[in-house]
Amino acid sequence: MLSLCEERMPQAPDAEPTESPDMWRLTAADAPALEALCRRHGQKRSLLPDSLGLPSFMQESGVECWGTGSKGGSLEAAVVAVTDGTFGYLEEIPSEGGEASYLSKKVLGILKQQGLIDIHSFSQGSAAKGSKP
Repeated sequence: MLSLCEERMPQAPDAEPTESPDMWRLTAADAPALEALCRRHGQKRSLLPDSLGLPSFMQESGVECWGTGSKGGSLEAAVVAVTDGTFGYLEEIPSEGGEASYLSKKVLGILKQQGLIDIHSFSQGSAAKGSKP
């Protein structure tokens, strides 16, 4: 999955993006915006709990939640990943244009640094099933 995700990204995995949207690590305070983003896109949840459990989930150890948005501060795309220390699991909530590549690159980099055996994607439309980092 990692190699397939890297192929989808416009630049080499270790290269810094030449143009980066505003990115930030999501916190429990961002849970309502993440919930609204999932609803807007009709996102089938694979990793994310329902709206009641979302704030506590976002505070758990081993959870990476990153988002990007417009200068107005609205959440436009998000990538969520969890790990059990051996495997990583990644879910993208893309923007209207289907983009979450900068976020995916950021989160995949974090997972790669943890030395995981495998990373699985639960992103809709992804052909990636899993691969060794």
